[in-house]
Amino acid sequence: MAILYHCFGCGQPGHLKSECPAPRQRKHPPPPPGGGAVIRFPPQFTAPHTAPVPPNDAYKAAKAERGWTGDGSVLTVECPWCRAGRYRCCVNRGVETPKTNSHGARAEAYRDQLAR
Repeated sequence: MAILYHCFGCGQPGHLKSECPAPRQRKHPPPPPGGGAVIRFPPQFTAPHTAPVPPNDAYKAAKAERGWTGDGSVLTVECPWCRAGRYRCCVNRGVETPKTNSHGARAEAYRDQLAR
């Protein structure tokens, strides 16, 4: 009983790929003669740059009316209520979405830090 080998390189029976007489094939074919077209992919979309707009008087008035500081400086202290670290959002672990606005205790700790 004869065992027939099948070459996975050239597809012919009778020898193994390691003993294949045919030259090895490259994974990618060579470029077409004459240079051929080079495939170039378009760049990814980036939003156009816009200059920042300074806040208008109505925005400043509404911000002052509501008592917003808006500079994020409250986050420079640790929250004594939920133990959120510096520059981390306050959390309420008992609700579905735990991130919340800064607790009042955190604002008081910030004011105490400024008073020192």
